[in-house]
Amino acid sequence: MWAKDHVYGDQVLLVVAVVSASSMTDDHEVKPRQYAAGGVPLCLVVDAFARKVRLLSQPGADGYERETDVALGRPLDLPEPWKLTIDTAALAE
Repeated sequence: MWAKDHVYGDQVLLVVAVVSASSMTDDHEVKPRQYAAGGVPLCLVVDAFARKVRLLSQPGADGYERETDVALGRPLDLPEPWKLTIDTAALAE
């Protein structure tokens, strides 16, 4: 069922989705629910259209329980296991 290059969700520490005009619903709603159900601890959604970055954490069966939004260009702190700050201004370039 799984090819050698497939990855299980519980082996992924962070997923990043970059929103495009044609994928807004998928990137903001569908994919995060699937990532959370798969056990991915962090999901970062970069939305240049809305000028924001969303960090979703604490995955559960119905989606992520915690959401942190910052304006694109503001710093964003990632929790463990990363424990670092992202300069989101660099994501808009």
